[in-house]
Amino acid sequence: MHHLSHTKINNYRSCANVELSLGNCTPIVGYNNAGKSNIMSAIEWLISPKALTSGDFYDTSCAVSVESMIEGLGEALLDKLEA
Repeated sequence: MHHLSHTKINNYRSCANVELSLGNCTPIVGYNNAGKSNIMSAIEWLISPKALTSGDFYDTSCAVSVESMIEGLGEALLDKLEA
């Protein structure tokens, strides 16, 4: 089974510079207004990008970037991905 193993979020909402190591099932916990939903939203944007609004930027003068490593992808699944 494949999963995100590492995610790096820069300049997305409250996530100015966040790095996460992830496993097959990684709970994201924290106090209210800590940015848990923003982390999930950044991962959603990575998987299914859409236009960002000015409210999606931590600093509107810098670009947003979300990067992740995916582990467990086999050749059969990689062959199905678009270039």
